[in-house]
Amino acid sequence: MDALYVKTADGLQKLELASGGSSSSVSITRQTTTLESALPAGTEFAVPVHETGAGKLRLYLWGILLGSDAYTETTVSTVTFTQELPAGTEVTAEALVVAGESDDLSVLTAAINGKLDTAVYESEKEEAAA
Repeated sequence: MDALYVKTADGLQKLELASGGSSSSVSITRQTTTLESALPAGTEFAVPVHETGAGKLRLYLWGILLGSDAYTETTVSTVTFTQELPAGTEVTAEALVVAGESDDLSVLTAAINGKLDTAVYESEKEEAAA
């Protein structure tokens, strides 16, 4: 079975890739909104439907990725921000949606986020063989 290796904070993670009749499909739903008026802290803001608390939502202000401490996922389709956002703020929300089977969605999310590091994998593979 084929596999994808991804470097994460916990080390190298292996993601088994399905072959044959079983497969997964991954899509990212993106929504960009420019606020017409200020959004007070704690006010619900609509985002694409996603699984809460699973690391499948990314939020950006003016294209800058927010840390998870900047907002709270309140429902599968809303968040609240910890600080007021001024009128004119561009907010982009991306939700990872997976259909089918997957062994480790957090690893798949890391791969989609561009954290795949084959050089590290090859280096650690050689060290393990020695």
